[in-house]
Amino acid sequence: MFNNKDINNIKKSKEILYQYEIDINNKDNKFIDILLKLKQQPDSCIVLSNTTIQDCRNLQELSLEIEDNFVTVNDILDMEKCIEFLG
Repeated sequence: MFNNKDINNIKKSKEILYQYEIDINNKDNKFIDILLKLKQQPDSCIVLSNTTIQDCRNLQELSLEIEDNFVTVNDILDMEKCIEFLG
């Protein structure tokens, strides 16, 4: 079923996620929801990889200026974490 290479990759991935305080054993962790959504829409990884932290900061400033925005500052902070994770 799994070979040693697969097991090592899983362990490395788990360690990387742990560095970002993402506990894959905790089903209530919002980061797991993000990762599952990224899996459902792999093209979003391309968008995230082409977006910089500075782009997020600019978006944060813009979102504070607009009353009826559909993106909250918390959404943008989550996006920053995804960008850092993918970087």
